[in-house]
Amino acid sequence: MTEELEKYVLSHSAPEGDYLYRLYRATNIHTIHGRMASGHLQGRLLKMFVEMIRPKNILEVGTFSGYSAICMAEGLAEIAKSTGQQGKRTDGAKESGDNNVIGKIWTFEINDEMEDFTRPWLEGSPVAEHIEFRIGDANVEAPKLGVEFDMAFVDGDKRTYVETYEMVLKLMRPGGFILADNTLWD
Repeated sequence: MTEELEKYVLSHSAPEGDYLYRLYRATNIHTIHGRMASGHLQGRLLKMFVEMIRPKNILEVGTFSGYSAICMAEGLAEIAKSTGQQGKRTDGAKESGDNNVIGKIWTFEINDEMEDFTRPWLEGSPVAEHIEFRIGDANVEAPKLGVEFDMAFVDGDKRTYVETYEMVLKLMRPGGFILADNTLWD
């Protein structure tokens, strides 16, 4: 993307909130591969996809610092707010076994060394109730959840993308959406 095009797109996108700005900055200061964080433009795109698709359950493979998970959770929170449910079920039924929250992201990070950095950011976010952060191999652990997903965002180990895609496909509801990051990068 040219600098001019990026400037145009950003000028027509929602601003990056203070919390996400601080997370992105901390990611770039305190991690070795800060460029792996989704960032403002991709984050707004993910939030928009969530608001358009309106998924109940999202699977994210590859949490890294949590930027993308928070952006998708913002979309879930907006859906809950627009439907007057404020993130909670009103009919008393359990939602995927987790805190009666409408809309949930299960996000997996295989690198356990990221947990001390990422967990406080996710748990301290304004949309924490929508995020279930797990350390482990999503290819092994996600099928054990027993959850059918409406949307998946694959942004994990590029060497296992084929295996991850095949795993995710088995967990998706018919007509679900799979987004894959970095398919054309490097």
